[in-house]
Amino acid sequence: MRASFSIDALTSEQTAALGRHRARWAAIGRSTEPANRAGAEEGVRLAYRLAGLAPPVRFVWCGSPLALARLGGCASCADGVNVKSAILDRPLRKVAAAVGDRLKRRVQAMVESTVNAADVLVAAAAQSVLRAVPREEVTLLRYLREARPPSLAFALRTLLGRCGLRYDAAGQHDLAVLGGYEYLRNVLGLREETAPLIGLWQVAMSAGWLQPHENVCWLVERPRILRGDAQDRLHSTSGPALQFADGWSVWAWKGVEVPRWLIERPERITLAAIDDEDDVQVRRCRIASPAGDAPRNHGTRSPDRNAPALPRCRQHAATMFPGGDARSSLGPSPFASRRVLGTVTRAHTPRCR
Repeated sequence: MRASFSIDALTSEQTAALGRHRARWAAIGRSTEPANRAGAEEGVRLAYRLAGLAPPVRFVWCGSPLALARLGGCASCADGVNVKSAILDRPLRKVAAAVGDRLKRRVQAMVESTVNAADVLVAAAAQSVLRAVPREEVTLLRYLREARPPSLAFALRTLLGRCGLRYDAAGQHDLAVLGGYEYLRNVLGLREETAPLIGLWQVAMSAGWLQPHENVCWLVERPRILRGDAQDRLHSTSGPALQFADGWSVWAWKGVEVPRWLIERPERITLAAIDDEDDVQVRRCRIASPAGDAPRNHGTRSPDRNAPALPRCRQHAATMFPGGDARSSLGPSPFASRRVLGTVTRAHTPRCR
């Protein structure tokens, strides 16, 4: 029987446990360990049962969220309709309402701001994934032509444009909210109120993304590489900042996605390469190359003191630092090369912000 008392303050022990749960769920969200496939599948079965659904007939494991987007986007009648709302969204709303009756608002706010605080690095990884998924227009005509499972909910989502990986699947960034409810269950004793989430906790601790349908559930391996800088931006100076089991990768420099060669072949960064780059952010990263002291290789350009105009990379630097100081705002080290009117000098360069 549910207790009727309300929790209006945390003890010192309960307050101390907030930090431990936050660290625990940060580690879960950033884990690069291989998925516990048996544990994840058992968690999915339990989540289906708690939602009043029969467990899926089969599981399909994917090497990356992009592979999931390709496979999940081809769901057929045999796979059944998407049930993410039934096993994730509704249980979360139900639990939120139940614990709201037991906690004062200030206690809820403390738990949410501490345990459920957004992980910037995990969110950045999710955004990189979602940006990489090709946008595909799904019309009702195509929906009927491809014999998708008939569903009024899907028809409405199609009309509203709420289809695809962003809406049909859930990743580590979506499941992070479960950390606060685990705290409420284990520390504050709200076991009955949080019972609908038991299966989802097991999934979150065992795998990466998931896309649940009536008869099949697609699951994704965790990333095998996830790297960031001190500000939790995707960043790596020696390889991909994000990589999944099937090899899909993202190369990033202080939060900016860049071509692979810029990280792994920095000797190819030349003044010509910088000048030819149209993307301002990538151009800045090329100026502040991972090679440090960039650009060291000046390519085919030769000093020309009578040149009528500066290339774009030097125009950009001059715009940022009027008065002739051509320092880059994205320097990776205390020193970076700069070339002004054919003269190569050394200048202190602030780090990327």
